Amino acid sequence: MKRLYLPLDKHRDLALVVALFVAFRLMWLMAYPPDSLMLYGDYPYYFNLAQLAKQGRLPFLGYWVEYPPLFAYLCQGLYALTGDRYFAFATLLGLVMLSFEAGNVVMVFRLAGHVRPHEESVKLAWVYALLFAPAFVMWHNHDVISTFFFLWAADDFLRGRANRSAVWMGVGAMVKYFPVLLLPVVWRFRRSASQAVICTLVVTAVCVVTLVPFLVASPTYAVASLRAQTAKTSWMTVWALVDGNLGTGIFGAASEHIDPAVAIAPQGNPPRIPPGVVWVVFGVLYFWIWTKVGPPLLAAQASIDKFFSFTAATCLVFFLWSKGWSPQWLVMLIPFVLIALPLRRALLYILILSFINLAEWPVFLSRGMNQWLYLTIPLRTVVFVLLLIELAQAMRARAPTIGRERPQP
Repeated sequence: MKRLYLPLDKHRDLALVVALFVAFRLMWLMAYPPDSLMLYGDYPYYFNLAQLAKQGRLPFLGYWVEYPPLFAYLCQGLYALTGDRYFAFATLLGLVMLSFEAGNVVMVFRLAGHVRPHEESVKLAWVYALLFAPAFVMWHNHDVISTFFFLWAADDFLRGRANRSAVWMGVGAMVKYFPVLLLPVVWRFRRSASQAVICTLVVTAVCVVTLVPFLVASPTYAVASLRAQTAKTSWMTVWALVDGNLGTGIFGAASEHIDPAVAIAPQGNPPRIPPGVVWVVFGVLYFWIWTKVGPPLLAAQASIDKFFSFTAATCLVFFLWSKGWSPQWLVMLIPFVLIALPLRRALLYILILSFINLAEWPVFLSRGMNQWLYLTIPLRTVVFVLLLIELAQAMRARAPTIGRERPQP
């Protein structure tokens, strides 16, 4: 007999997943000191940048950073609370990351509820909670924060709260730019042209309101911060192999961030393939994938399943186009792949990509074995291409959900 779920049952199921998830990672944090747990990550780098406050320097004002200002000021606030104690700083930052990653578990459950019954949504939340890659990233980088806003924006959009979705996209973009990748998805699944235009304007407004004060107060460091990523040469992609760049995307010591010229100084060989050619090729590829969703554009007449496939495909096209790759970027792709594909297929791709990521960092690169990138980068690229093909086939095969009742989370 099919079990009938009451709202309280649903909350209890999710609460158990989140409670065990948080408890496991709290015990992990208690058992291992930050020097061990965050050994291969960026926490020491964040701490060293925050220490520049002792010289009266703040992010975007007295030194440049390679990502938007919200996370930099979060670290600055944590440093103000903990002072020159790295143990305290890293522990407190780890707790912040844990809270956002627990939110990601909730968001996987909520997003899955748009296309899956309750039991399957709970299963996907359990699966996400048990994956190693998000846990590793949580203790090493800050991508779990931007991923949280990415997922929250996607959930709000599917619930018909497009303007609030745009706010979360903008906030997430000011942590790390990736949540903006949801904008083309909004345009593809819009209910009207005006809805998509308003979403775009809201995202732009959030970014402008955040950045303009820094551009006015300290244009030199603000502009250097905004240009830092675009000025970098290729790293850890097929483009990097073509260019002969075997380094990572790391910028250098915190002390170098005082000099704005360092932010825009090329660190490797220039591109051998004209960027314009790459833009055209991937523009055509993305347009082809855009057509796989099927006409028309209105969300009411398109399969809601295709939203997840198309969002995952959008991330993959960006990864393949991008001149650089950082292993922590995988965390924003994982939730959409889990929901878009059958679980076994999704786990196959996720686990293969996770093993490749770990082989690159920390196994090879932390030991100076950069020549192994000639193996791992082509492998990763092939998996990305195969996953993209499977997602395109899934979008083409699925029928519209119009007239069919969807399960509610």
